[in-house]
Amino acid sequence: MRDPGCRLFWGMVLGLVVLCSALQPAVREEACWIRATSGAGLEDYSRFIGAWPNGRHAAEAKRRHEVALWADAVRAQTEETFLRYLRRTHLGLHSAEVDDRIETLHWEAAVKGGTVRHLQDFFALHPDGRFAGEADRRITLLLLAEEPFKNAIASSAVEDLERFLVDFPGHVRSAEVRAALAEIEKDAQGRHVVDLIAEGKLEAEPSGEGMGTVSLRCRSLVNHPVRVLVPAGTYFRSRQGGAQNMMCTAESDMVLDGAEEETMRITAACCNMHRDTPDETNGFEIRKTCSNPELRRLIDGVRSAGVEDQEIIQAAVWIVTDNARYEDLREERTEDDILELDLDDAESTRAGEAVRAIRLCAQSGIEVRSRAIWADRGLLRRTVRDSHLRRWLEQIEAAISRKGQLSL
Repeated sequence: MRDPGCRLFWGMVLGLVVLCSALQPAVREEACWIRATSGAGLEDYSRFIGAWPNGRHAAEAKRRHEVALWADAVRAQTEETFLRYLRRTHLGLHSAEVDDRIETLHWEAAVKGGTVRHLQDFFALHPDGRFAGEADRRITLLLLAEEPFKNAIASSAVEDLERFLVDFPGHVRSAEVRAALAEIEKDAQGRHVVDLIAEGKLEAEPSGEGMGTVSLRCRSLVNHPVRVLVPAGTYFRSRQGGAQNMMCTAESDMVLDGAEEETMRITAACCNMHRDTPDETNGFEIRKTCSNPELRRLIDGVRSAGVEDQEIIQAAVWIVTDNARYEDLREERTEDDILELDLDDAESTRAGEAVRAIRLCAQSGIEVRSRAIWADRGLLRRTVRDSHLRRWLEQIEAAISRKGQLSL
């Protein structure tokens, strides 16, 4: 038989164990609650509710959690935080305010955006909202506003013009902006240098660079790519009376992107044999073409025949502009490649170029019989070694003697 005192001791121990087991969850909850109230933050209360959803402090924790959620949303003033309040509180105390607060945020963003597109986006979200009437009024005013149109046109940048059409759909000046974009597209495809200068889109400074070249320094005055075209036939009229005028004989082009400056070198022929050769001190006026109809026909003939030899083109130009004879052309033809030949080869080369120049004039529709060089055809026929050229001269003379006109 056990001692009664021993049984009493173990009974007390067992009672303490049971009591501690009963008190342990309450103690832990109280400790968690103290930690939550000490932090007093949104996540502090959120963690407590997750751990003790049915605890004795759960209702107060949920109330404080909602207060913190709302304070956070009001402080942040974003749609995301207001929607988070709705998701976490499930129709909390401020649920009725959320829609108004979000509509106000959308309205403030639309007003700050300041475009028709921003206001239309707002109207699509809140067609019956508190600001719907004001949105409609502002849209009407913006569709007539001049400032955004003027800013886009003044910029002349493609991205600004395209943004105007997106931001102000239906604007009364939309057609003009589309026309400006079409003009920019034309500029990108290529415009005559004279037109670009006349329209204030380009600054160009041409100067001489010897017998066969014009140097053209260009600077774009617009904020979009411009392709500058200098077609064959473009005429450079000398600003100095003693220097030769020049004509472009092969198309040149250059693309300028933005306000940059570049120089292109243009293949050209001199148009006044007895004047000085243009150099860098000689400036020019740029014209689309010259006033001499035969010179215009000659350049058309150069393009049609695909002639690239500048010596032949230059000789043909002087035949047209200066009524040059063979002796005149011989004196001008002093390049090193000629001087390196023996006398007979050099003379034959000069004669061959002269005959080709006569033929180019004839193919261009120019009446060569009226030119002084036609009187040199016998000398040329005897001097030139190319049998095809001699035969061409003989055929031309025979055709003239039979029909009294030039036959090619």
